[in-house]
Amino acid sequence: MAENDRKRKKPTYEARTEKALAALLRSGSVAAAARSSGIPERSLYRMLNDPEFSGVLRERRQRAAEASVGLVQAASDQAIATLLRLIACGKPAIEARSASYILAHFRWSQENDIAARLETLEHAIFGAKKSS
Repeated sequence: MAENDRKRKKPTYEARTEKALAALLRSGSVAAAARSSGIPERSLYRMLNDPEFSGVLRERRQRAAEASVGLVQAASDQAIATLLRLIACGKPAIEARSASYILAHFRWSQENDIAARLETLEHAIFGAKKSS
């Protein structure tokens, strides 16, 4: 009997927290996360109201987003090479679309650069004020 009790032991707080974090990261909503994890929706909302839990979730989402951007950047050289081939294929509609995609990529690169520079400036300005 005691052995059966040990087998049905409740998951530890850490295990449940990790299960909730994983479910929230891969699901599009709290309801979907609740269904996939078996953790009640109400419990997930309670966890989300905990600043420590929501901070960890935010950090993990940021890391996942950065990893995705890294994958896209790795594939972008190949995509640009394909577009450069298509821009001279002799079919005006395909050439125009290829040029449009190349220009959009260029604009995106510039916006990323500006965002990074702005973040650096904000950190220099506001980071210095916070430590004073």
